Amino acid sequence: NTVSVSNSYSTTAPYNVTPGGAIGCANAIGGNVNYTTNWVYFRFKCYTAGQLNFLITAVDPNSDLDWAIWDISAVGCGGITNANLVECNSFTANAPTGIQAVVANGIEATVSLTTGSSYILGVARKTGGAAPLTGFSINFTGTTANLTDNVAPALGSIIPLPACGAPVNQIKVKMTEPIRCSQIQT
Repeated sequence: NTVSVSNSYSTTAPYNVTPGGAIGCANAIGGNVNYTTNWVYFRFKCYTAGQLNFLITAVDPNSDLDWAIWDISAVGCGGITNANLVECNSFTANAPTGIQAVVANGIEATVSLTTGSSYILGVARKTGGAAPLTGFSINFTGTTANLTDNVAPALGSIIPLPACGAPVNQIKVKMTEPIRCSQIQT
């Protein structure tokens, strides 16, 4: 239920990416997100519809963290703009922030996720905090949407290489979804 990120911010290229085309978003309580550098992005897919709740807590209590969620189902990672923004928060305070059932300073209302949709959660350290304590943790307690792919990859096809009658000394193995070679057991 918790993801931890330590020392994850950089103000040097290529890690200082500001969300493309996005200029800011107003939110219920907390002001306006003025997109700055120092973003860390998490891509996830919703496998079963439900509610998304999370709480982001900075490692250094002097860090002021902002966040935003975009639905990238139709546009992919390169299409992060205000047009597909789902929710955001930029409450200026050195306190936990996120999405919960009860709205408060720094906390936005629960978000409903759609089965099959893909999302980006971006977290930025707007101000405060000192290296090496620039990380944070995200706790997803209260989330009812399934964000975990519970279907294991399977063998899709095996193609002998080379074709056209030459001796086969290689094969191409295709899986039903992307995997890392380190995930293959012998």
